Amino acid sequence: MGLLSQTYTHSHILRLVSRRSRHPEPKQHTPLGRTDTPHHTPHSRDRRDRVGQEPRRHRRYESEPQGQYTKQHLPTLTHIKKLNSITNTSFTLTQALTGHSYTRHYLHRFKIAEDDTCPCDGTTSQTMDHIIQHCPRFAALRLDHQILCNNLDVSPFRMESLLKHERAVSSFAKLADSILKRLKHFNGLI
Repeated sequence: MGLLSQTYTHSHILRLVSRRSRHPEPKQHTPLGRTDTPHHTPHSRDRRDRVGQEPRRHRRYESEPQGQYTKQHLPTLTHIKKLNSITNTSFTLTQALTGHSYTRHYLHRFKIAEDDTCPCDGTTSQTMDHIIQHCPRFAALRLDHQILCNNLDVSPFRMESLLKHERAVSSFAKLADSILKRLKHFNGLI
């Protein structure tokens, strides 16, 4: 299970547990001699244990050396939960947030591409940041997103800022989708 889907599951559990604590279930009849009630079943204890581990999960996510590119965009699990509450995470949005895509920089790491330079100028490394923010080949695709973010007064390429407005996150997801669907062709991989 991927990090984003795990986080969604944990956030779903948190919502269920918080609802249950605000509206406790009515006590039901239990057989004589039995002291557990429906809200004290072994299954619900497991949920409470998982909820209690939440701070540990946050510390682990923030301290792990893996996923540094993702952590630039989503520095805490709280940001991931917010993203999951705003939008359905698509394959291309995941690629944009992890840097794992058909960029020449990524392909060069695995010896699939001879070098990591972008065909736009032949000198700049074709990283995810380059194609999303700077590559002249995709400037027209970025324009609508940048205008919307300017109107919403958010930074167009900082996910922490984009998370303030659902429309900004949707616009970024649409931009990433548009660029990444064209990237294989642009890099001559098709």
